[in-house]
Amino acid sequence: MPPRRALSPTLGPDDVTALAEAVAGGTRRTVYLREGVPSLGVAPGSSARVVSVADGVVTARPRGVGDDLPFEAGELAGSAAAARAPLERAPRAPRAPRAPRVPAPAAQVRVVLAGSGDGWTVEVTTGSTRPGRPVAVGAEAVARAVTALDEPRTRAAVDGLLARAREQARARVAALATELAAAQASLDALNP
Repeated sequence: MPPRRALSPTLGPDDVTALAEAVAGGTRRTVYLREGVPSLGVAPGSSARVVSVADGVVTARPRGVGDDLPFEAGELAGSAAAARAPLERAPRAPRAPRAPRVPAPAAQVRVVLAGSGDGWTVEVTTGSTRPGRPVAVGAEAVARAVTALDEPRTRAAVDGLLARAREQARARVAALATELAAAQASLDALNP
């Protein structure tokens, strides 16, 4: 019978090899769970009988459980005290300096210009807020904005409505000119 080798607090590769040799030689070996298995009612530090070892995986039957469960070496310890002891953690690597904070982008602003035969309106939405009420905008402001944008598709989209606004303005000028001429004639008639 090979000499019984004491297992380390957390099983390493040598411990797994020793377990495999012991089980192959017919020796019963016990390991202890570093973490419990709550779904089976197994608490941390509980003992488990080693059933087999293959490819670094230790198959064991925890006390009070009728099934064999697979465990990685790091999940097992050589003694109950070691299983309950906190794991030694590797020292943390120093943190890399944080990148400077980049300010959040300004709130998105959405401007919707709507036109129809009745006139033009503009509606503004800032961020995720609800849009404000549409505000009436004169055709001359729309014409200046479209000219400033210098974007052919936009110009083509509004040219028809702007042409209609121009015709309405010409008709209004003609009507006012006729009215002004009539008012001038009335004034001239009152002055002998």
